[in-house]
Amino acid sequence: MIFYISRDWTYLSEGELVIYEKNLISGDFKIYDIINPEFNTFFSFEISEHSWHSVKKIKHNWQRLAIIVDFDLVKNVN
Repeated sequence: MIFYISRDWTYLSEGELVIYEKNLISGDFKIYDIINPEFNTFFSFEISEHSWHSVKKIKHNWQRLAIIVDFDLVKNVN
């Protein structure tokens, strides 16, 4: 889960979260969605070996501040 707390984001700032999907036949990636890091925005996605994402480089001295929470499931193996 990501909760963006930076103020004054604009498209010139960049720093967006980019979510990709993979074509299982060709192996090519394409952009599935782009999440703008606007103040008070919440986004959640599953992280696995099949969830591909990146963050665009930040420009214009803007700070990308976020609260990130990662839940790990632990299986009880007896």
